[in-house]
Amino acid sequence: MRITDRSRYETTFKCARKRYYEYEYRGRGVVPVGINLDLLFGGGMHRALDELAITEDLATAFTYLMQDIQPIEETTTDGEDTRLELEALGKGLLVTFLKHTLPLIKKEYDIVSTEQEIILPLTDNLMWLTRLDGGLKRKKGGLPSVLEYKTTAQPKALVAEAEYNLQYLMESAALETSLGEYVGGCNLLGLSKGNKYRATPAEQAHGLTGVRRYSPFTYAYWSGDPFTTSQTEYSIKRGTGFTTRVPTWIYPGLDKWLSEDFLFSDEAIQSATDQIFMPPAIPLDRLRFESVKRQAIAVEQQIADGIEYIKNIPDEIEITLDEYFPQNTRNCDNDGGYRKPCPFIPVCHHGESCESDLYRWRDANHPAEEQILTSLEELE
Repeated sequence: MRITDRSRYETTFKCARKRYYEYEYRGRGVVPVGINLDLLFGGGMHRALDELAITEDLATAFTYLMQDIQPIEETTTDGEDTRLELEALGKGLLVTFLKHTLPLIKKEYDIVSTEQEIILPLTDNLMWLTRLDGGLKRKKGGLPSVLEYKTTAQPKALVAEAEYNLQYLMESAALETSLGEYVGGCNLLGLSKGNKYRATPAEQAHGLTGVRRYSPFTYAYWSGDPFTTSQTEYSIKRGTGFTTRVPTWIYPGLDKWLSEDFLFSDEAIQSATDQIFMPPAIPLDRLRFESVKRQAIAVEQQIADGIEYIKNIPDEIEITLDEYFPQNTRNCDNDGGYRKPCPFIPVCHHGESCESDLYRWRDANHPAEEQILTSLEELE
């Protein structure tokens, strides 16, 4: 039996060679050694949001976030611990979700599940693995649907591509297949994590490096002396009289941003709620699902054929890789469109081994995947 999922499938189209190294190499795949800040923050936020959705326990939710971002060892342009910046961002988003967004969701829906794993059969021996952030059931009528959390630095782009997003389609189809009843579609909950900006040329001239992540929850602007608590005001927006940028987690008075009652003004409430958005539900397009299903079966068959050739004729692996896992060299210095180099450049272009100290074995994305991979490794 073979398995696939959204990450595997989409990686194939970014670069089939990357798909091989990351997901198929020796049955498991490898990933670069190191820390991915955005993945850690996103994972921590997902765990925290799941906790809030069920228990509304902010303290426990925030603890989950802090645990997940603990390995980060970076500093901001100002020399501050990046974890403090992310804690401020996460706390602001979680409080806003708890106080403003969650009540709106619960007014219309019952939250019936979180982190729900579903195996969607595409053929008798090909399974699509998916994990729903949440399962909803409309209070009026009982129509089930998917709840999907997305932290993003590009809210407009996230909404614009939602109609065609493969993940939302396959999650809705998986839920419908699992339940055996009509599913309304996917409810997308977007959380803006702000934009990252590197040190300005003027800051670099003074030896400053690193990045800042701008959000109403991370930086504010002072009018007056930020070291003086008396007669000092601040705003979430830079403007006339408010020109001195300061981190929200450091200066006196700004701790309100990190407390449960930080929404203390109309300006703050509006700005905070703007950071979380929930566009209209994305309906399940069943004809499109059947089309994607046919495509996935064909693509995964080619992957399976390539893997079989490599096992049977290992001496011709370079030829097999070229025929079944062709390189997309446009992805080399723009991995996934994120303007960063692909982590497998050393392997593809410089003769590095996948088992060098640059890489480690990939962790499974799903519990079912780990069980299957472990059983296959034991057979070998």
